[in-house]
Parts: sequence; structure tokens; C-alpha cells
Amino acid sequence: MLFKQSLVLLATAVTLAISQSVENIQGYLPAGKNGNTLLVTQGQYPVPNFSKLTQSSNYNPVLYTDENIAKSGWTLDSLSFLKTMQPDTKKTKCINCDSTMRSISTLRYFSGVGTCCGGWCQYPGTYCYYNVACGYWYKCIPSPCKPVIKKPCTTTPKPRTTPCKTTPRTSCKSTPRTSCKTTPRTSSCKTSKTSSKSTSSTRSSTPTSTSRSSSTSSSSSNSYEIIPV
Repeated sequence: MLFKQSLVLLATAVTLAISQSVENIQGYLPAGKNGNTLLVTQGQYPVPNFSKLTQSSNYNPVLYTDENIAKSGWTLDSLSFLKTMQPDTKKTKCINCDSTMRSISTLRYFSGVGTCCGGWCQYPGTYCYYNVACGYWYKCIPSPCKPVIKKPCTTTPKPRTTPCKTTPRTSCKSTPRTSCKTTPRTSSCKTSKTSSKSTSSTRSSTPTSTSRSSSTSSSSSNSYEIIPV
């Protein structure tokens, strides 16, 4: 039982320590105008941590300049205090602040953020101003506070040096095997056989004719033989 109670107390202490470590800063939102005076409402906002914000995929701040700052609700006249960080209550008035905090001229400094006053923080060494209530920049965005573009984790396929399709396999068919039939073997063989047969027949016929001629000559010689009486 005591062990469980000690765990609960420890968890409560850790939660309180974490919640107290997060610093807040006063921010202001434009709420209209009263003559030449800009009316604003006050709120509490966490001190920006640009090292973490720049790594977030949701961090894509808008940059306002003198030409378009009116779209945000602020006026050039109401932001003239940024040069000295001393707001003029005649130009800007908080309508929901405590009676003891009608002025918005509280000046604070935060490491890595800069000097903050009237809901705006001037980044160290620059003339770039960050609005803590809406998360946009005025005049410029410092290089350390620009969104970090993360490269996609995709592998680039390596190109093949010898694509398979450049040399089609059908190239073997370009020289048809039927070309061998253009010179048929049977013709030469038959021709040689025929010639051999003719030669043999000639050879065989030659002695026969010779023998026949000899027999004829012999018969002729016999016909002229003189027989004595």
C-alpha cells in the first residue's frame, strides 16, 4: 500500500515539474479598431522552440511584409513600436487585460527566441519578428527558423547499362535455317551418281563394242579364207 502511494506521489511530482518547465508568454490578437487605436485581446502562449518547430511537418509559417501585413489584422502604425520595443498605448489597447495590466509594454528575453514584447519576438541579430499568438513572421524569416525540407526515403533505381530489350532474341531468326536448302545435297549426289552410272555404262559398253568389232573382223576374215580343192 505504501509502495503504491509513493508511486502516485512520484508521478504527480514529475507531472508538476514538466508542466512548470514549459514557459508561457503573452500574445495578442487583433480585435478591431477604435478610431486610430488598434484593439487587441490577450492570451497565454508557449514560448516557441524553433529547433523543434523547424523539424515538424506542420511548420509552414506565413511571411508578412509591409505590403500585406494589413491582412493579418495588424496595421503599420500599430507595429511601429517594434523598432524600439516600447508599445504606445495610444496606438494599441488591450480590451481583456487586468486593470493593473492595461499596458502591453512588458519586455522579456528568451534564449534562442530573442526579445519579446507586445506578443512579438525579435530574433537575435535580425530584424525578423515572430508573432507568438498566430505563428507567422513579419519582414523576414531567419535561416535557423526556416522549415527543414526532409528528403523522401525512396531509393533511386540504378539504370541498367545493357537493357535486355535492345537486343531482341528474334535476331537469330534473321538468318533462316532454310537457306541451307538453296543448295540441296540430293542434287549433287544424284548428279554424281548419274555421271558415275553413265561412265560405268560407257566403260562397260566399250569392251562389248570392241569384242563385237573383233568378232566381226574375224568373221570377215574367215569369209575370205581360201579353201584348197
